[in-house]
Amino acid sequence: MLKNPLHRVGAEPATSRVRVEIGGRVVADSTRPVLVHETGLPVRYYLPPEDVATDLLEPAATRTHCPY
Repeated sequence: MLKNPLHRVGAEPATSRVRVEIGGRVVADSTRPVLVHETGLPVRYYLPPEDVATDLLEPAATRTHCPY
């Protein structure tokens, strides 16, 4: 696969806190998010696994990958 030279992907640590609640339960709470900026897509937040209550999550049948 040829990569598009105009397609940019960048990551930067954020200084803000990210808190995720579902149905009143805290699923994630982090002061160490990484923001990923990619051409044509909204900003995505990546959180360290230890800041996520993975026991409250269920696996999905879908999978994704990044060609970059």
